[in-house]
Amino acid sequence: MRLLTITREKTTSCSVIYALCNACCVANEISFRFIDSCRYVILGDGCQMEGISNEACSLAGHWGLGKLIALYDDNHISIDGDTEIAFTENVDQRFEALGWHVIWVKNGNTGYDEIRAAIKEAKAVKDKPTLIKVSNNLHDMIEAKISILI
Repeated sequence: MRLLTITREKTTSCSVIYALCNACCVANEISFRFIDSCRYVILGDGCQMEGISNEACSLAGHWGLGKLIALYDDNHISIDGDTEIAFTENVDQRFEALGWHVIWVKNGNTGYDEIRAAIKEAKAVKDKPTLIKVSNNLHDMIEAKISILI
């Protein structure tokens, strides 16, 4: 008899998007071992712009990794600044096309109950991964602080 031990792991690298790829692999392993556990990943606009994220998410959708939950920090900020300069695609529609369940929390700044409800809903979806899009107005707050400094 083989004992299985799953420990909490932390993935760090110079590119955060590799954490998403790792989470897809771990969620796949968990699904095959019938473990009642979910794998969570937090990603932002910059991560969505990386080509490898689309490849990993396509595979996760194809495999139906229902134990994978991605929280997307939708704040319209990337390392280059406002996402309008280089990233205007509809992330919701892309993930739905990749076979993901998509939930949108419109008030990420103070909607903690909505975020909890979204996570609960995501855990109930067993046949596909879930993207929880959490919109916030970080962009507006940064713009306001910059205009005060100028």
